Amino acid sequence: MYPSVEHALAASKTSDPTLKDAILGEDDPVAAKRIGSKALGGDKAAAAAWREQSLKVMGGLLRDKFKRGPAKYRERLLATGHRNLCYRVDHNDQFWGVTGES
Repeated sequence: MYPSVEHALAASKTSDPTLKDAILGEDDPVAAKRIGSKALGGDKAAAAAWREQSLKVMGGLLRDKFKRGPAKYRERLLATGHRNLCYRVDHNDQFWGVTGES
């Protein structure tokens, strides 16, 4: 069990138990993400393939988070209805989130 979706997503990039343990050992999700980004070893083809499957992986992780997590989070999410939700970040991740006033 990982402490955040970010940790789990980073760990899903590798089958290397040493990297998985390092990701799990991080308190900060952004630090876990940095470790996970090294899992592909700079291989551009592997990174492109990962990007393709990452949407499915993230979808599964988020469904699991709201299914197994505290009911209050599920209720808050359901209360948003059909509004467009935006993940604001300060670590320049423009794939999963937006920065600044975007």
